[in-house]
Parts: sequence; structure tokens; C-alpha cells
Amino acid sequence: VGMVKSDICRLAMMYTLGGYYFDTDILVTPELKAQIAPETTFATVRAAGALSASFFQAFLGASQKHPLMELALKEFKAWYDKLHAPGVNQAQMRVSTANGNIGTALLRKAYDSWSQDGPMPKVSHPGGHVSQFFEETPINQLPRAQYPGLLPGRSGFICDYAVVNKPTSKVVLYSRVYDSHHHHECSEEVKLMRSMGR
Repeated sequence: VGMVKSDICRLAMMYTLGGYYFDTDILVTPELKAQIAPETTFATVRAAGALSASFFQAFLGASQKHPLMELALKEFKAWYDKLHAPGVNQAQMRVSTANGNIGTALLRKAYDSWSQDGPMPKVSHPGGHVSQFFEETPINQLPRAQYPGLLPGRSGFICDYAVVNKPTSKVVLYSRVYDSHHHHECSEEVKLMRSMGR
């Protein structure tokens, strides 16, 4: 299973138990809980930049036995079976799937199969399901006056991203606050965590 093992385990946990999942390099602001509507049964983030067509798996929220989580698991199984079919160039297949961002691409593919509507801030689906999408955006592209409390965005490297609820102009997360590959922490975000007693 290799590098996609964590993606599969994450989806299996979300399907079986429901609840919330956060990567360890996410800083949650106190706003997040208030910004998730009570009727929401699935929540995630649209990724920034080149991955904007993909979903951001570093934060997921889903109700137990959510049909999208089930469909995403089936997409993974189909992808994995194809990966191990005779004559398949595995390295090429991995790269051809969203440049190796397999989990995010397959989750988006599952969503597109499940829903008639694109990932707008809030989407109602048949069966009483409601999806909610926040947006990851480089801090320097957000109008500061609209987002009170927004960090300055001067940590550099991969640090300067915020996840926002655009309809309410609230910052709900700071993504990528620690890069485990380069052992680099984001100074502004770390200072904010310490001020919040974390």
C-alpha cells in the first residue's frame, strides 16, 4: 500500500466513526467550531494553487457512515487494483494521479461522482447531507481589512497560508504550520499557538 496507506486509513476511520480529522501541522483557530454549520455532514478545504481542483485531506469532518467516505474508499480500491494490474507502470500511474497527490485527487473524484454540485462554500445534497468547503489561500492574497486577526504572513517558506470561510470572512485554520521534511516551523503560527495556551 505504501504512501497511500495513511489516506486509506483516514477514510476508513472517518467512514466507520465519523468526527473530525486534523493533520498534526494544522493550527485550528477558535472560529472553526462556530463556522461549521450544525446541519453539515461533510467538511473539508479546497487546496490552494496548483491543487485547487483537489481537496485538502489535512482537515476532514464527516458524519458516521457518510456515503462520500464510502465512495472514496471504493475509488481507492479501484485505483489500487489498477495499480497492481499486470503491465502497469506503478511509478508512472502514481505521478499521473494529480502529480502524486493521490488521496486528494481520489477524494475529489469521489465527490464529483456523488454530487451534482461543485465544491461551493455550502452545498445541499439528496438524503439530507450538507457539505461545507473552506478555502486555503495565501495570506498575502486575502484582503486584510476583511479578515480581522489574520496573521501578517511573514514566516516564509510554506507557512503563509490561511484557511478561511469566505462567506463569513473568518479564519478557521492555518495550514502547513510545520514542515516535517525540512524540520521548519512557522514562527507566527507557533507564537499564536503559545498565546492560546497550546
